[in-house]
Amino acid sequence: MRNSRRSLFVKTLLRVASSAGLLATLLAGAAQAQIVATATTPVQLTAGEPVVTTLTIRNLFREDVTVNLGYDRQRNIVLQVKDPGGEISSRTVPVRDGVGRRGRVAITQGDTYEQQILLSDWGPWEQEGVYEVTIAITGRVEGESGRAYGAPSPAPIRVVIAPRDEAALRQTAARLMQSVLTARSAQSEIDAERALTSMADPVIVPFLGEILDRSTMGHSRVIQALGRIGTLEAVEILRAAWGSTNEERAALAGDAIRRLEAARDSK
Repeated sequence: MRNSRRSLFVKTLLRVASSAGLLATLLAGAAQAQIVATATTPVQLTAGEPVVTTLTIRNLFREDVTVNLGYDRQRNIVLQVKDPGGEISSRTVPVRDGVGRRGRVAITQGDTYEQQILLSDWGPWEQEGVYEVTIAITGRVEGESGRAYGAPSPAPIRVVIAPRDEAALRQTAARLMQSVLTARSAQSEIDAERALTSMADPVIVPFLGEILDRSTMGHSRVIQALGRIGTLEAVEILRAAWGSTNEERAALAGDAIRRLEAARDSK
């Protein structure tokens, strides 16, 4: 009888220990999941379109937190990419000159933070087919209390690149041009202009020209994109911009034309 009671007691202890271990595992998992990152992309893109995703970070902690996304809210975002050929690579965004946004983002308890990310800045998406991508945030997450938390779990997305479709490219360029011209905030304008000028296809040239025609701003990214594309139509637009009363635009256009002429003479 005494042995039977001892055996029952041991079994009970084992069950309690097992339950406690399971509970600890669940609690640890829940703690890691208290700040959640997700991302969404279009179902399919045509070759040459900008690859854009919306990153959402949700704070489920019982206090306000800050998440350090790095320079311009991009530097601490790392992509793990498996391309259509099966090659796996890690991508970080190149450091750019100029002024960037403050990297630390404050998220109140129970709130979410959303940011558009131009994945084209992290490298090329030239192959047709399916890219399996994981977006990881490597920056520090800190509570209002000063407590450091683990980074959000990586957000998986799928990017599907279809063969080049000129009509789709024109439609995308027209939409982004309109977004540049009608943006209600400086950041929205920057996001749209970055996406448009990331497209290297000559079909965007007329839309770049229309931005310069309808806006009095310098639009350095537009000038630089025209210089990279370098078609006859692009050069004509640059020459017109060279004579602009906007000094910044005129200087940038002149520099772009001189670079194109130097490249032509060196051949």
